[in-house]
Amino acid sequence: MTETAPKHSNTTLLPPVGVLEPGKLGVISRNREEIRSFDSKRISRAIKNAFIAAEGEATTTSTRVYAIVEELTNQIVSTINNRYPQGGVLSTLKTSKIKSS
Repeated sequence: MTETAPKHSNTTLLPPVGVLEPGKLGVISRNREEIRSFDSKRISRAIKNAFIAAEGEATTTSTRVYAIVEELTNQIVSTINNRYPQGGVLSTLKTSKIKSS
């Protein structure tokens, strides 16, 4: 399910009604051109990449890092699910609010 806006537009893309099934989460892409299904693997990947950037490639096989990534991902997903129990559409620009909880 993809919603598109004109390329290079400064117009804010509003989530269209009926894009997602009830109870499902979607994410507005950073470029605000589409709504994607929420995927916790993308969160895990971002956290893992942050560890690699900070500590080096050796962290890719670290059980310590794996455990931390899994725990942080679970906490983030839990927070999102608690804040949006009915589902909805998230903006990647608004997810920084989760960090302050």
